[in-house]
Amino acid sequence: MPSIEIPSNPWSNQKYCDIEKSDSDYISCNPNYKYRRIDGKCNNPLHSNWGSSFHCHRRLLPPDYADGIEIPRKASDGSELPNPRLLTQVLMPDLPLDDPKRTSMHMIFGQFIVHDTFKTLQYLGLAINCCTRGSQVHPECIPIDNIPTDTLTARFNQRCINSVRSTACNTCSLGPRNQMNAATPTLDLSHVYGGNLMNNSYLLRTFTGGRLRGSAAADGSTILPVAELPRDQDSLDLTQCRPPQERPWLTCFHSGDGIRSNQNPLVQWGFTLARAEACWL
Repeated sequence: MPSIEIPSNPWSNQKYCDIEKSDSDYISCNPNYKYRRIDGKCNNPLHSNWGSSFHCHRRLLPPDYADGIEIPRKASDGSELPNPRLLTQVLMPDLPLDDPKRTSMHMIFGQFIVHDTFKTLQYLGLAINCCTRGSQVHPECIPIDNIPTDTLTARFNQRCINSVRSTACNTCSLGPRNQMNAATPTLDLSHVYGGNLMNNSYLLRTFTGGRLRGSAAADGSTILPVAELPRDQDSLDLTQCRPPQERPWLTCFHSGDGIRSNQNPLVQWGFTLARAEACWL
């Protein structure tokens, strides 16, 4: 079988069960610390794990798995639910609707806030091919197959969407499957500064005057630092950022959010603005 690159173990001494506790068994919080911890621990002096990275998401509603544990839900009669791609086409068609009051920046700012507070890890990212046929399908696969043909899928002759489940969080207790949040669930700009010690957060810093690294844009302004790959590759990003070969002038940028800060130019606007403010805080 082909080799698959996986992230390094975030807990070198196997502290897996600590992620489910309100109070860490491995740290002692000192209220006199000059700076907060980068992983968000000790933000709450009474519950050291509250607000820290690498903890289970909190649910607003109880889980609804088909078997009560982890199998994706089914219809009330036990049959499969309708195809998700078909539902998207019917319920949310791509229509050219203009909003007279809001621009796309309204959505982008919301996405920027979400990136600050949520980072649900996908099991091995896109390193797993869930659209293979036969008995070699990975147990964490939930492919969306037999998708209806539209202009986009017809162009690429696509009949399946590769979909991998998110990493299970509650690995030390019985009960329904939950999902892990690798980000600090507070508005602390952790995706700009770096919210954990796995993504080489020190490479984001100049260590001069408390400033963050940057790079020069064509107009002389300062933007996000250009990523020096593979050194600046976020260990949580199993899908690496690769500039297209036909456009070698494009590049990847380095932030505390890994590949997500390279999703589109408008997202990079949020990071560039926050970085400019953060450099002087």
